[in-house]
Amino acid sequence: MRLVKLELRAFGPFGGCQEIDFEALGEEGIFLITGPTGAGKTTLFDGVMFALYGRASGDRRQPEQFRSDFAEETAVCSAALEFAIRGERYRIERQPQQVRQNAKGRYVTVKAGAVLTGPKGEVLSKIREVDARVVELVGLTAEQFRQIVLLPQGEFRKLLDSSSAEKQEIFRRIFGTQKFSRLEDLLREQAGEAQAKMEELTVRLQVEREKIACAPGSLLEGLCGAEYPDYDAILQQLEESLQAAQGELERAAARRQEVAARRRALDPDALARQNQGIAALAIAKAEWAAWQAEGPLQSQREEALDLARRAELCRQAMRRAKETAERAESARRQAKEAARALAENRPRWEAAQAGAEALLGQETARTAALRRAEALRGQQEQARRRERVEGELARCERTLQRLGQLQTYLQLRDRRQEGEEQRRALTALREAALARREAETALAEAQRRAQEESQRHLQGQAALLAEGLTPGAPCPVCGATHHPAPARAGGEIPTAAQLEETAARVEALRRRAEGARAEEAACRAALPAALQGVQDLPAQDATLKDELALLAAEERRLADQVAAFIPLDQLAAKGLDTPAGCELAASRQQSRREALEEERGQLADLPLPHQLEGEAAAAEAEAKALAEQIAARRAAFSRAQEQQASLQKAVDIYAESAREAAAAAEAEEETTRQQFARQGLRADALPQGGEEEIRRLEGEIAAYRERGAQWQARLEGLAEYEGKTPCDLEEAARRSEQLAAEEEALERQLSEGQVALAQNGGCREAIAALLAQRDRWGEGYRDAVDLYRVASGQNAKKLSFERYVLSAYFDQVVRAANRRFAGMTEGKYTLLRRTEREKGNRASGLDLEVLDSLTGKTRHVNTLSGGESFQASLSLALGLADVIQLFSGGVSLETVFIDEGFGSLDAEALECAVDTLERLRREDRVVGIISHVEWLEERLPVALAVRPLPEGGSRASVRRGGRESD
Repeated sequence: MRLVKLELRAFGPFGGCQEIDFEALGEEGIFLITGPTGAGKTTLFDGVMFALYGRASGDRRQPEQFRSDFAEETAVCSAALEFAIRGERYRIERQPQQVRQNAKGRYVTVKAGAVLTGPKGEVLSKIREVDARVVELVGLTAEQFRQIVLLPQGEFRKLLDSSSAEKQEIFRRIFGTQKFSRLEDLLREQAGEAQAKMEELTVRLQVEREKIACAPGSLLEGLCGAEYPDYDAILQQLEESLQAAQGELERAAARRQEVAARRRALDPDALARQNQGIAALAIAKAEWAAWQAEGPLQSQREEALDLARRAELCRQAMRRAKETAERAESARRQAKEAARALAENRPRWEAAQAGAEALLGQETARTAALRRAEALRGQQEQARRRERVEGELARCERTLQRLGQLQTYLQLRDRRQEGEEQRRALTALREAALARREAETALAEAQRRAQEESQRHLQGQAALLAEGLTPGAPCPVCGATHHPAPARAGGEIPTAAQLEETAARVEALRRRAEGARAEEAACRAALPAALQGVQDLPAQDATLKDELALLAAEERRLADQVAAFIPLDQLAAKGLDTPAGCELAASRQQSRREALEEERGQLADLPLPHQLEGEAAAAEAEAKALAEQIAARRAAFSRAQEQQASLQKAVDIYAESAREAAAAAEAEEETTRQQFARQGLRADALPQGGEEEIRRLEGEIAAYRERGAQWQARLEGLAEYEGKTPCDLEEAARRSEQLAAEEEALERQLSEGQVALAQNGGCREAIAALLAQRDRWGEGYRDAVDLYRVASGQNAKKLSFERYVLSAYFDQVVRAANRRFAGMTEGKYTLLRRTEREKGNRASGLDLEVLDSLTGKTRHVNTLSGGESFQASLSLALGLADVIQLFSGGVSLETVFIDEGFGSLDAEALECAVDTLERLRREDRVVGIISHVEWLEERLPVALAVRPLPEGGSRASVRRGGRESD
């Protein structure tokens, strides 16, 4: 996959449209992305990631945050990316959900959307379809793409320093090993299910054992009642019991069948039917002999039928020949009649042609009459227009008068509204002054009370000190030893808390008073200019009130006049709610009146409309009469023409029909002669009878054959009575009763034995099946438990199945990383996966060590210096990219971006890192580096510079050899 072009609109710091041509940037194979912090370098990665997957390149940004703060309110935030896969170009465009201003100035929410256009113009516009198609084309999920193509700042360093548990979470997202974790859960569930199944089978075995029917005192009864039953012995003994019972049942069943057969043989109805069948067999034999004797007569009938059928075929041929000849004669007569009608019509056809030639002169006269009528009607319409102009002028005068009334009304309304605003300002000022006086009064009262409480508090403190004075002892305040007038408490002493509460109340009232004074000052400053400096506010308010009353009365009067020609609630819709709007409308009406007056002057010399009506009507009548004459002649010519063509067509059709009928008559005559020859008959020697004789012979032959089939079937149905003789019915009935009683006794014995046999047989089958299930589930249970213990990490290495798979992936990543890390460090370091178990229950198997070739010792990767850590991180990231591509079907990713980290390298290490990245270029990859290192700006000839704009936002431009271009 190769990135071609990126287009960002109202995206991040790019308020307008920003295009990035990756093909131009990648001509050198490696380029630099530079710019100050916050200019928007990482936003370019966000644009690529969002266009493809609808996500940001990092985890801290959401698509809804992409809309630029520097874009116009009507702009739509979007990102479009052109990319190529196996030589075919695709274009994808996405927009996040956002709020923008529409054409009406309202803010609306725009839903998220995505459109993918293929190389042949095919389009997908549903987000889910686009997402699925992108993953299918690129071959990578969003997480894998971010790890391979977009290497954000600090992401691959995190992979280097992270613990085994943290690497497991990272690799799980990249390689999709969640299925192995789910396998562990599945194995745990299977182990639990197997244990439950074993317990269920034990209970079901006990139920079946208790259902076995045992003979009292038998060995089987003892086995079934044991506390720990031996099911193999139970099955063996049950099998022997079933075999013995089966033998008894089979003997009883055989005896019952023998008795039933003997009883059925003595059934009275069957014996009576046998006697009747013997008699019927004798009758059928006699009838069959009589039918066979009629055979010669049947042969004569068949010969007569064949002759009659051949004669009928010849008669049918003769009838067809006669009908064909009659049709030929009829066609000849019709052709002759059509030719006669055509000859008779020729004079009328020639007369119609002569009339059509006279149409040209009449058409010219009709056209001239129509033109005269149109000219007169035009003059008449202009005369009517003059009358309409007079009416419109009168309406213009009325409209101008009404607009004058409306303008006066609006001026009064504006004066009234201005007076109301002044009254409201005066009212607000009076209320603010009142509130200020109330607040200052409350503040003064609160300050007086606070001073009194403070005085009482001081007196109380002095009284407390006085209580502790003793004669001759120094005073703690003044040091005197003589106390002539110690202080006395004068009532309740306020506490310190009460003093604080009072002070807080005073402070609140002081703030309230200050707020009221500020509000009064604000209201006074807000007074209109006409009221500034007014001292007597009530008098001014009364004056305004009287003026407003007069204005309101005059306004209502004018409002009634205005409402008579336009509703007041429609003024705004018509743009007439302001004096300026009225003045504009009046100006338009004045211009309209002047134009109408000019038009009236132009039409002043025209005659009146009714004076032109007669001449126009006469010209129209003349044109109409000529048109009717022309239409009549044209219709007559058309009818004559159609009749002539119809007669000619009839002559042709009937002539052709006569020829075809004559040929058909000759062919049918020949067919009749051939039919007589085939049947060997002559027309003068045909036998009599026809179809009626054929039907009579067919009926007699069919009746004879039907009688033969009936008697043959009768004999076959009575064949069982052949050779039998009649029997004594009374003796047979007595013997049948004896056999029925014996059969009933055997039936009861069989029924009881079969119930017991079926019950014990069912128990035997159920027990055997349950034992087989228990054996199978026992093996499965042990396998499930063993598998779960191994997969969940309860093994010697304490390594779960998922981490084992991840270790294999990680080994390949480390091998791929070492191929580049060795080149960067000139073979000094090699990355190794730590295989030793960690102490306790800590996750292990995915930690990294580094082998120092100079010392031959290993140590943890966090001991590397900053520059070495960057080299190791970059190698690990590139190795991870190689492995992901390998396991993604060998998808080719021709573009990779690396975000920062080069500042931690010294000059030599930096040169090695850049050489490594240039080797990627030799692998047909384009590498983009984002960095602030000045050495890279000198080292790399092509750079994409992202710079902040003075008015806000950013702009990106391409720099080649120190020169920048958009």
